Amino acid sequence: KTTNQIFIKEGILIDHGKKMIAIEVIPLPHTIDVYYLIVFRPARLLMNVVDLPAGETGVLPLTNGVRDAADQRIRQLEKELAQAREDMYDITEDQEVANEELQSANEELLSGSEELQSLNEELETSKEEIQSSNEELTTVNQELYDRNQELNQSHGFTEKIIAVLHEPLVTLDKNFIVKSANLVFYKTFQSTEEDTLHKYLFALQGNGWDNPGLRKVLVDIQKANDQIIEAELDFIFPVIGKRTICVNVQTVHSVGVDDLILLALNDITERRKAERILEVEATGARRDQQSLRTYLMEAPSLFAILKGPEHIYEFANLQYLEFIGRRDIIDKKMIDALPELAGQGFVEIMDQVYKTGKPFIGREMPAVVERIKGKPEACFVNVNFQAIVEETGKAKGVLVFAHDVTELVSGRKILEQNAEMISNLYMNAPAFICTMEGPKHTYNLVNPTYQKLFGSRVLVGKPILEALPELVGQGFDLLLDNVYNTGETFVGVEIPIILARDEGLLPEERYFNFSYQPIYQPDKKISGVLVFGYEVTEQVRGKRLQEESAARFRLLADATPNKIWTADALGAVNYLNKQWYEYTGKSFEELKGSGWESVVHPDDWSFNRAIWRQSVLTGKDFELEHRFLSHDGTYRWHLSRGVGRKLDSGEVTVWIGAHTDIDDQKRKERQKDEFISIASHEMKTPLTSVKGYLQLLELSVDTENAPATLYIKKAALGVNRLQVLIGELLDVSKIQHGKLDYTLTHFNFQEMIDDTVEDMQLSAPNHAILKTGRIDLTIRGDKDRLQQVVINLLSNAIKYSPLATEVSIDVKEVNGEVQVSVKDAGIGIPAQNLKKIFDKYYRVEDHAIQFQGLGIGLFISYEIIQRHQGRLWAESQPGQGSVFIFTIPVQ
Repeated sequence: KTTNQIFIKEGILIDHGKKMIAIEVIPLPHTIDVYYLIVFRPARLLMNVVDLPAGETGVLPLTNGVRDAADQRIRQLEKELAQAREDMYDITEDQEVANEELQSANEELLSGSEELQSLNEELETSKEEIQSSNEELTTVNQELYDRNQELNQSHGFTEKIIAVLHEPLVTLDKNFIVKSANLVFYKTFQSTEEDTLHKYLFALQGNGWDNPGLRKVLVDIQKANDQIIEAELDFIFPVIGKRTICVNVQTVHSVGVDDLILLALNDITERRKAERILEVEATGARRDQQSLRTYLMEAPSLFAILKGPEHIYEFANLQYLEFIGRRDIIDKKMIDALPELAGQGFVEIMDQVYKTGKPFIGREMPAVVERIKGKPEACFVNVNFQAIVEETGKAKGVLVFAHDVTELVSGRKILEQNAEMISNLYMNAPAFICTMEGPKHTYNLVNPTYQKLFGSRVLVGKPILEALPELVGQGFDLLLDNVYNTGETFVGVEIPIILARDEGLLPEERYFNFSYQPIYQPDKKISGVLVFGYEVTEQVRGKRLQEESAARFRLLADATPNKIWTADALGAVNYLNKQWYEYTGKSFEELKGSGWESVVHPDDWSFNRAIWRQSVLTGKDFELEHRFLSHDGTYRWHLSRGVGRKLDSGEVTVWIGAHTDIDDQKRKERQKDEFISIASHEMKTPLTSVKGYLQLLELSVDTENAPATLYIKKAALGVNRLQVLIGELLDVSKIQHGKLDYTLTHFNFQEMIDDTVEDMQLSAPNHAILKTGRIDLTIRGDKDRLQQVVINLLSNAIKYSPLATEVSIDVKEVNGEVQVSVKDAGIGIPAQNLKKIFDKYYRVEDHAIQFQGLGIGLFISYEIIQRHQGRLWAESQPGQGSVFIFTIPVQ
């Protein structure tokens, strides 16, 4: 304002992206006042206008060109403002004229309202008259409804009659639009409702129905009065080819609607062809041949006559044509008419019959026929090929008789398959199965499993007591007698039986689950007994051993001072030792199921439940420190451990666990932690002051005094390390008091890993941090705490491998979990120390002096991973480095 100069300030506007802008404030002197023009432009463009060197900011002189441009813009704006005012005055005048017109219209509306009042009174009078008329209309309506119902019933009856007729039928309106057609029509002419109904008759099937003779018949029937017109017409259809149709047309009168035209159609193509064939024969045998051909045409068997060595169809009856899909085959070669027969052997058989004159008879021959083009169907036929021989003895054709036996063969095959399946079921069943016939219970069928029970002893054909004499006196013959005589089924579970396993061996006690069921004849008489069952000797003995083992386990569990428990594979508690009842003062019924919640401290319950569910789902060992309520109303800390007993497949069958009272130990640790927490808080303030003074000292020391600068930097590094240790000690204190904060958010896990590795690499220039594996997953968790875990693991890897030049970190997804592995080439960890390294303040004594630290980084990391419902463990061997691995579920 005072210098007439342009002030330029660079800034960043974050909207849809990062862009640099420059703000110009231009004072514009005016006759009355001073205006300021504020311009927002990309910094690059502004530099070009005012010749600002790239990268410079500050105050520039206002050029004449910029001032003149601004004055010109101001004058232009004043002109636009004056024009806008004139336009506004014009609009105001128009508005006033419109208001006067609206006032006049309002007065007219008031006048119209009075007229409407008068009309309303007249309408009230008319309403009463309409009410009376409505009552009369209701009566008439009911009569019309009743007659309509009768008409609908008649219409439905007519449609049913049409549907069952064997002739194709079509109804048309006066414009020759198809109103309905029966199923026979669709089947005969290979059409569908969608392609037929509500379509112009002459346009159906590619204009195949557009026949001049049919047009004339339909026009004539509309002129005739209750007459029937019949005509024999030739058509050419795109699918079924050339057909001769006998058309029967008549008018159908309907009450209340326009008359309809009924077309009855009879396909007489094959009849006409047969007639033409028969006309060629000698006149003396004309009648006999006509009768024979008529018989053959309607015969239930497949019949055809083929002439010449090329097997050209001369005749085929209706059954034959139906079998091949109503194709036009007359006067065509067999291989051309039925190309799918190529390679099936029928043409070759026909050649042989024609050449030799010897007949061929085939039973249940497989054939593939395309009744619908492009859809081959497998079928079976019985065939009889006979040569047609002239008087000279030379063959002139082949006569084909055949029967479609597809359903017969298919049915028999199903029966055979069922019989084979039942036989296989009996003979390959893991259960023992046998059948016994007659009142003496003679073995008839014995499957291998049953035979295996008795070694090489012969059973079939012998009564049971003769085949197995050791059963005498054990009562099983009486059970069989009862089933045979009464039809009552017997079921035995873990029944002891004295049996020998083979000829010459001593009988022994064995156990069986089995059933005796009656076998009925078609006349419902009992002919024998079906035996079905399993030997369960080993299971019974195993169960007894388990019961004995369980009794010993309970005895030992009650003798131990710990609280022992067992649970099934799904985590349901099924046993608690007596120490539980003495400690809690509750019964098993009170503690089972959700009863656990009543003795676990409320602050520990949700975490307890989550860890236990994770163990049940994954089969991983359960371990947790939490508080249990005593019968005296106090809570005491317990260390709980549970291990799943697993099959070879890894499936858990039972959980066994113990709870150890660690309350006294926890109290001592708590006192220690409280001291550490207080000391850590007290050290933070003086440490901050020391750090500040070091920074001031560094600023005041002469930069040329290298030793002093070096000592200050080393002191600052020591202060930073001390601050990190204090932070870890405070975290330990928070963990012990359940106050370690967690902020759960959704974040990209890979980006967190990349950022952490990048930061760590800057602070560890002597070690290369190699990244392998990559996942692009957004997970829910505490990003900062998980980053703290990765930093701890990478720091340890670098610290404990001073002679190595690299460490690695691998990230991947395994079974719905994120898995991170940090590998070093350091000193390694003995196997006996692997489980201790996550304990608070634990350090390996052999390396305590060589590697500094308090032994709390891994403890804090373990707690963070547990709170994310994950796992942290290590794999290592002394001298061969270590791998620290943690997993967290993808949530």
